[in-house]
Order: sequence, then C-alpha cells, then structure tokens
Amino acid sequence: MRNRLARLDGLRELHRVRILVCEMRYLETKRKRDEAARSLNEREATICQCKAERSSLFQYLNRQEVMETPLRVERVHDRRFWLEYDLEKEEYYLEMDRQDLNEAESQLSQARQEWLRAQKHQDLVKQQWVALQRDVSRYIEGRETGD
Repeated sequence: MRNRLARLDGLRELHRVRILVCEMRYLETKRKRDEAARSLNEREATICQCKAERSSLFQYLNRQEVMETPLRVERVHDRRFWLEYDLEKEEYYLEMDRQDLNEAESQLSQARQEWLRAQKHQDLVKQQWVALQRDVSRYIEGRETGD
C-alpha cells in the first residue's frame, strides 16, 4: 500500500505540473486573443475616423469659398485620394484581423479545455490518494489494535 501511495504522490505532483503548464498556455493564448481584439478595435476605429474625415472633406469641398480657389480644390482632392487609399488598406487588413481574432478565440477555448481537463484528472488522483491514505490509516490502526 505504501508503494502505491508513493506512486500516487508522484502522480499528484505530475498533474500539478501539468496544470501549471496548461494554465501558462491558457494565459498566453488569452493574452494573444486580447491583443488580436485590441488590434481589431483599433483598426475599426481608424476606419471610422477615415470615413468621418472623408465626409467632412466632402462638406468642406462643397463650400463656395473653397470652390473659388483651385489650389484648395487640388489639395482637397489630394487629401481625398490618400484617405481613400488609407481606407481601402484598413478595410483589407480588417478581415485579416477578424480571422486572427477568430483563430485566437479558438486556441483560447482549446487551452481552457486542456486546463480544465488537467484539473479534473488531478481531482481524480487526489480522490484516489485520499481513499488510499484512509485505507493505509485503517490498516495501521488495525495492526496496532491487534486485529
């Protein structure tokens, strides 16, 4: 019985280490998921900002005093060109950010499942260890009382 108890002690330690490794993986994947979500939010904010600036640029372009100055009109058109370029680029990368976030959430879910599975295994080993410890104690008490 003592040999079995020692093996269960070793198994408990192994599961403790596995839980720590799984927890570290989980926290790392959570950090990556949070980073992907932050990146997506920043990109969406940049797109909104470009669209708002484009809208205000159109309003500015329609003013009478702007239309009378060809240099201003040219500058507004140049700015509009670069806004459209930035907007197109940001929208292109937006889909990639969404895919990165979906992948990160999937990895986070897997890491969480592994962590929970490791905790469940440790609980089972702990229950076996407690039961065996109780059996050893009964056995020792029985020998001491002369049963």
